[in-house]
Amino acid sequence: MLFDSHAHLYDRRFVGEIDHILKRAQDAGVIGIINVGADMEASAQTVAMADKYDMLYASVGIHPHDAKSAVDKDYDHLALWAERPKVVAIGETGLDYYHNHSPRDIQKKVFIRQLDLAQQLKKPVIIHDRDAHADVLNIMKKEAKGLIGVFHCFSGSLEMAKEVIKMGFYVSIAGPVTFDNAVKLKEVAKNIDLERLLIETD
Repeated sequence: MLFDSHAHLYDRRFVGEIDHILKRAQDAGVIGIINVGADMEASAQTVAMADKYDMLYASVGIHPHDAKSAVDKDYDHLALWAERPKVVAIGETGLDYYHNHSPRDIQKKVFIRQLDLAQQLKKPVIIHDRDAHADVLNIMKKEAKGLIGVFHCFSGSLEMAKEVIKMGFYVSIAGPVTFDNAVKLKEVAKNIDLERLLIETD
């Protein structure tokens, strides 16, 4: 049995295909999927889809790409959604220094605000970290005490993976582990305990 820890099934490409996608997943042994919110509109969709489909769960959050659009009332909406029984996490949230769609200082503020929300609500967090390892770890050490969750689509070193696991987090390995040049990621997959390794189709 498999559980997909990170998917975005509200994507326009899947309109009209969800029933077929979920049936195919079940046939392959998938028992559940977390449909991960990346902005306010997507988060609303994950909640609605979790209500409709038994095997779907939701997370709600603001991706670093969309941090520049976040306003105060968004956090109230996230908190309300998070009270729903099938909303299992806050996120995805974090930092993305590869695309830099939002200014880095704003990414940090929105990230910290969501970590605080997760602490208040006692929810796990789904962490997005792209080319921002040092800043993500520094913020997590200061702001995420007592939190659990997952570093999704993990791209750090084995040393970083061990540090993240010590903090109580999981790491999730995505498609790039299959790339020929993914030497570091293959090392991570080989050397961490299976109990701390999640899978995703993001």
